[in-house]
Amino acid sequence: MKCYIENIKNEKGFVLPIVLIMLVVLGIILISLAALAASNARQTVAQEHNLKAHYLARSGIEIAYGALMTTEEGAKDRLFDTFEDNESYTLNETIEINDQSDNLVGSVEINIYRSDDWVTIHALGNLSDGQGQSELFLDIDIDEPEHIIWRNN
Repeated sequence: MKCYIENIKNEKGFVLPIVLIMLVVLGIILISLAALAASNARQTVAQEHNLKAHYLARSGIEIAYGALMTTEEGAKDRLFDTFEDNESYTLNETIEINDQSDNLVGSVEINIYRSDDWVTIHALGNLSDGQGQSELFLDIDIDEPEHIIWRNN
């Protein structure tokens, strides 16, 4: 028993280094978790901006497609027919998109051109704050306009 008591007296201060090591390890783990959470938050915001830009580009393509395929009142041909008859015909337009409160959300640059047997609608969606951009293509078969292909590049 006397030997055991002497061993305890010799180990005074042994708990302090263990507690300090545990605090350092715990601090490293907490800092790593905080950095990971911040990184995930930034990635989520970037993904949200890119998704908004994607939908801007998609909206631009749908607007252009509607304009191509609609026959204006009093006109005999659709705008699409102009591309059938003239291989070098192109259209370029930039549309600004506002939200319900009339705040600018972004813009869509639309280019319509013919390449071989396809009419291509190219849309580039840009958020107004410059935080997101997306590019989409819609290819329309000249001979079968109901045959369309969506592309990202």
